[in-house]
Amino acid sequence: MPEERNEFWAVVEVMGHNTYAGMVSDMTLGGAAFIRVDVPEVPPRMEPHQRFNYTTSAYENAEREVPGAPAFTKIIGPSSIYCITPCTEAVAREVAAKRRSEPVSAVDLARPKALVSAGNVDSEDDDDEDDDEDDDEDEVPY
Repeated sequence: MPEERNEFWAVVEVMGHNTYAGMVSDMTLGGAAFIRVDVPEVPPRMEPHQRFNYTTSAYENAEREVPGAPAFTKIIGPSSIYCITPCTEAVAREVAAKRRSEPVSAVDLARPKALVSAGNVDSEDDDDEDDDEDDDEDEVPY
Protein backbone atom coordinates (compact mmCIF):
# COMPACT_ATOMS: atom_id res chain seq x y z
CA MET A 1 0.00 0.00 0.00
CA PRO A 2 1.57 3.34 -1.00
CA GLU A 3 2.20 5.78 1.81
CA GLU A 4 0.26 9.06 1.64
CA ARG A 5 2.56 12.07 1.78
CA ASN A 6 1.63 15.36 3.34
CA GLU A 7 3.33 18.22 1.51
CA PHE A 8 2.68 21.90 2.07
CA TRP A 9 4.53 25.23 2.22
CA ALA A 10 5.30 26.34 5.77
CA VAL A 11 7.62 28.14 8.14
CA VAL A 12 9.18 25.76 10.70
CA GLU A 13 10.64 27.11 13.93
CA VAL A 14 13.01 24.81 15.82
CA MET A 15 15.16 24.79 18.94
CA GLY A 16 18.19 27.05 18.81
CA HIS A 17 16.16 29.96 17.45
CA ASN A 18 16.43 28.59 13.91
CA THR A 19 13.71 29.08 11.31
CA TYR A 20 13.40 27.22 8.02
CA ALA A 21 10.83 28.05 5.34
CA GLY A 22 9.99 25.85 2.38
CA MET A 23 8.10 22.79 1.23
CA VAL A 24 7.40 20.63 4.29
CA SER A 25 6.74 16.91 4.20
CA ASP A 26 6.96 14.00 6.58
CA MET A 27 9.41 11.15 6.19
CA THR A 28 10.56 8.05 8.00
CA LEU A 29 14.22 7.17 8.58
CA GLY A 30 15.18 4.00 10.42
CA GLY A 31 11.60 3.57 11.61
CA ALA A 32 11.48 7.06 13.18
CA ALA A 33 9.35 9.96 11.95
CA PHE A 34 11.00 13.20 10.83
CA ILE A 35 9.93 16.46 9.23
CA ARG A 36 11.61 17.34 5.94
CA VAL A 37 11.92 20.98 4.87
CA ASP A 38 13.04 21.66 1.30
CA VAL A 39 14.29 25.25 1.52
CA PRO A 40 14.17 26.94 -1.91
CA GLU A 41 17.07 28.72 -3.56
CA VAL A 42 17.32 32.41 -2.71
CA PRO A 43 18.53 34.48 -5.68
CA PRO A 44 20.82 37.47 -5.09
CA ARG A 45 18.95 40.74 -4.84
CA MET A 46 19.37 44.46 -4.24
CA GLU A 47 17.80 45.94 -1.12
CA PRO A 48 17.45 49.49 0.16
CA HIS A 49 20.04 50.54 2.66
CA GLN A 50 20.89 53.71 4.56
CA ARG A 51 24.53 54.64 4.94
CA PHE A 52 26.14 57.46 6.85
CA ASN A 53 28.04 60.06 4.84
CA TYR A 54 30.77 61.47 7.07
CA THR A 55 31.34 64.44 4.76
CA THR A 56 27.78 65.77 5.08
CA SER A 57 27.08 64.15 8.49
CA ALA A 58 23.81 62.76 7.18
CA TYR A 59 22.31 59.42 6.25
CA GLU A 60 21.83 58.72 2.54
CA ASN A 61 19.59 56.22 0.83
CA ALA A 62 21.50 53.61 -1.12
CA GLU A 63 21.20 50.02 -2.30
CA ARG A 64 23.34 47.05 -1.47
CA GLU A 65 23.53 43.60 -3.00
CA VAL A 66 22.46 40.73 -0.77
CA PRO A 67 24.04 37.46 -1.95
CA GLY A 68 21.83 34.49 -2.70
CA ALA A 69 21.76 31.12 -0.95
CA PRO A 70 21.53 27.64 -2.50
CA ALA A 71 18.54 25.35 -2.09
CA PHE A 72 18.94 22.61 0.51
CA THR A 73 17.01 20.06 2.53
CA LYS A 74 16.79 20.03 6.33
CA ILE A 75 15.55 16.92 8.14
CA ILE A 76 14.28 17.77 11.62
CA GLY A 77 13.26 15.60 14.55
CA PRO A 78 9.73 16.41 15.71
CA SER A 79 10.78 16.88 19.35
CA SER A 80 12.90 19.91 18.40
CA ILE A 81 10.07 21.73 16.59
CA TYR A 82 8.35 24.62 18.35
CA CYS A 83 5.98 25.64 15.60
CA ILE A 84 4.93 24.85 12.04
CA THR A 85 3.02 27.67 10.33
CA PRO A 86 1.42 26.67 7.02
CA CYS A 87 1.53 29.47 4.44
CA THR A 88 1.56 30.17 0.72
CA GLU A 89 4.58 29.50 -1.46
CA ALA A 90 5.18 33.24 -1.87
CA VAL A 91 5.28 33.79 1.90
CA ALA A 92 7.61 30.80 2.44
CA ARG A 93 10.00 32.07 -0.25
CA GLU A 94 9.99 35.56 1.27
CA VAL A 95 10.75 34.19 4.75
CA ALA A 96 13.51 32.00 3.30
CA ALA A 97 15.02 35.07 1.61
CA LYS A 98 14.88 37.15 4.79
CA ARG A 99 16.17 34.40 7.10
CA ARG A 100 18.89 33.36 4.63
CA SER A 101 19.34 29.93 6.16
CA GLU A 102 22.24 28.11 4.55
CA PRO A 103 23.15 24.44 4.34
CA VAL A 104 25.88 22.96 6.48
CA SER A 105 29.22 23.20 4.72
CA ALA A 106 32.21 20.91 5.11
CA VAL A 107 35.00 22.36 7.16
CA ASP A 108 38.52 21.14 6.57
CA LEU A 109 40.31 21.11 9.88
CA ALA A 110 44.09 20.98 9.93
CA ARG A 111 45.51 17.80 11.37
CA PRO A 112 46.86 18.50 14.87
CA LYS A 113 50.53 17.79 15.47
CA ALA A 114 51.27 14.70 17.51
CA LEU A 115 52.35 15.22 21.07
CA VAL A 116 55.96 14.23 21.61
CA SER A 117 56.97 12.77 24.95
CA ALA A 118 60.56 12.65 26.20
CA GLY A 119 60.84 8.91 25.60
CA ASN A 120 59.20 8.93 22.18
CA VAL A 121 61.20 11.39 20.08
CA ASP A 122 61.58 10.38 16.44
CA SER A 123 63.13 12.41 13.71
CA GLU A 124 61.58 12.22 10.26
CA ASP A 125 65.06 12.14 8.79
CA ASP A 126 65.93 8.84 10.52
CA ASP A 127 66.08 5.86 8.20
CA ASP A 128 64.94 3.16 10.64
CA GLU A 129 64.55 -0.31 9.22
CA ASP A 130 61.58 -1.11 11.50
CA ASP A 131 59.43 1.60 9.83
CA ASP A 132 58.19 -1.03 7.39
CA GLU A 133 54.99 -1.45 9.40
CA ASP A 134 51.69 -0.43 7.81
CA ASP A 135 51.14 3.22 8.72
CA ASP A 136 47.41 3.44 7.86
CA GLU A 137 46.84 5.10 11.21
CA ASP A 138 48.72 8.16 9.96
CA GLU A 139 45.95 8.84 7.43
CA VAL A 140 43.36 9.47 10.18
CA PRO A 141 42.27 13.14 9.93
CA TYR A 142 42.19 13.69 13.69
